[in-house]
Amino acid sequence: MPTFEGPVMADWPMPPGSSPEKYGQFIIASFDAVAAVACLEDEIASQAAAALPRSRFLGVVVGAGCLPMLNANGRHRLSVEVYLIGQGLPLEKDPAFSVPIAPAHTHPSNRVSPVLSTPLPWPNCYVHSLCNFLCLVSRIHYDPMRSPPFVLKKQRHEVMLQTMGDRNENIRRNLLMHDPPIPVPLTEGADADVSYYTDESEGSEDSPNEVDLKVAAVYAKTAKVQAFIEVWTDLSTCEDPATFANPKDFLPFIKQLDSISRDYETRMLARILSKPETASWVTAIAGTHVRDDTSSSAGEVPAAEGTDSGEQNGGSAARLEAHISVSPEPSQASISSRAQSVLDGRGVDERADDVHQKLDADAIITSPVRPGNQVSAVTSRSLLLRKRIKSVFDRVPSTPRRTVGLIRKSWTKTKAWATSRLRPTEPVLSSEG
Repeated sequence: MPTFEGPVMADWPMPPGSSPEKYGQFIIASFDAVAAVACLEDEIASQAAAALPRSRFLGVVVGAGCLPMLNANGRHRLSVEVYLIGQGLPLEKDPAFSVPIAPAHTHPSNRVSPVLSTPLPWPNCYVHSLCNFLCLVSRIHYDPMRSPPFVLKKQRHEVMLQTMGDRNENIRRNLLMHDPPIPVPLTEGADADVSYYTDESEGSEDSPNEVDLKVAAVYAKTAKVQAFIEVWTDLSTCEDPATFANPKDFLPFIKQLDSISRDYETRMLARILSKPETASWVTAIAGTHVRDDTSSSAGEVPAAEGTDSGEQNGGSAARLEAHISVSPEPSQASISSRAQSVLDGRGVDERADDVHQKLDADAIITSPVRPGNQVSAVTSRSLLLRKRIKSVFDRVPSTPRRTVGLIRKSWTKTKAWATSRLRPTEPVLSSEG
């Protein structure tokens, strides 16, 4: 069976013949964590990702994903939107949050199965409405002599509308039950207070701030971490449908990917901040708070009487520096130990809190990752990048234009990534499949 490594959008296999359908194929997918963290170029992250199980899921590709990523040749990597399918009705939520797939036909709300090119080879299969994901594709195993079952475009749009309604209903029920705070995505107005430097506002003799460049590079790398899947289009490669993982089991992989990315970010920032040449930069970070509407409305806490502000800032830097331990280059044993600790979740949050306290006075939002396009911890931390980048501008007025351009480019990519996770998935009724 031919294998396409690193496929681009044009490599997606369409049904044979003159069919106008481009998507709608039923596939077997496996979460590829190693490909997801490859952009970090970090051995600990790669080992932690390789230790994750390679469970296989049954799903249907309803359309192209909106996860822009270019390969080395400047072409868009293949991204798809996958609705996961399970054996039987979902039991974690309302069983009605599902769509039967032929030959299955029973449903609590009497929903009918969409029209397929050929029925699935297994009975009792249902699309789980709360388990839809946008993924990049690391590789495709495709047999051009075999055409997988696919759902027609009109029926596919009907499935998308039904599942979108289920997700909205699930959110409504959660709000009525728990009444959690509703995250507010960034707007154009929210970015209005960020000042960007131009050639007119800087001197040509200014040199780049090395620390800012390194911090921006760390955030730029973590912003590239996306979910990757390996795809098989030949359903006959699975003899027993019982070997498919439950759709709800896909979510823990996303959480583990978040932990690996968070650990990498923590280690890299700690390494940057622990270097002697960054001492003055650390002092400025510790003594500067991001000033936004929230902090201004809450008021500022005055310094203690008789205490010099410089001494207070220096003391803060010293106390925060105590949280960051300077360690030599890790050995192979320590790399393996660290990778395992990331998967076990030991010490990652505590160490990350120390580093982020050093970078930002704001607390890190830790919203749980939930299916149905809820806000994840990755997204929540990404929304704080604007404040962090603004604080860099405020502290380093001599930052040259090319440095600001790098940081602004990093934030633009991260904002698009965060917004895509906040935006509810809606069907796109276009002329294409």
